[in-house]
Amino acid sequence: MNLKETFNNIKGIKHIEIIGAVLVAALILGIYAFPSINAKSDNKSQQTVISNSNDTTTAQAEERLKAILSGIEGVGKVDVMITYESGPELVTAQDKDTQTSTVTENNTTGTSKKSETVTENEKPVTVKQNGDDSALVLVEKQPTVRGVIVVAEGADSIKVKLCLLKAVQTALQVSPEKVDVFVMNKK
Repeated sequence: MNLKETFNNIKGIKHIEIIGAVLVAALILGIYAFPSINAKSDNKSQQTVISNSNDTTTAQAEERLKAILSGIEGVGKVDVMITYESGPELVTAQDKDTQTSTVTENNTTGTSKKSETVTENEKPVTVKQNGDDSALVLVEKQPTVRGVIVVAEGADSIKVKLCLLKAVQTALQVSPEKVDVFVMNKK
């Protein structure tokens, strides 16, 4: 049997288009429903991803600021370094469990003493993600800027230096004492 005959036999099957569509739909559903069948990760690798993400975010902020500052008239070539007080703060959803127990003690004199104990337990709400449990993050608070260093070719001009200082203050919402602008070494 050759390829042409096989194709004609398949083509002759009643409702082959429907069967083909069902197979394609099952394949697509399988890809989206089980994207991480072979993906195994541990907490250490997740921490590495978060750490690399923070480094990437800092580098992106520096590159964006550098691009903005280099567009200012008279600045020329510019380098930027931003330092932060800490990393971003993740605020997770918390599951709060409150238990109240009441104890009534009767004395021999006929009086009763009532005491109530309240126990509160909080634990983070977790969700399954790629087969692992991870905390449900509600908000990611950006870290506070500790300081900014700007090194620019045109910073020897007071006008350019003030423009750089004002631009950094506005872009990062920082006070002037957190920003230093220096003249770039002309090699």
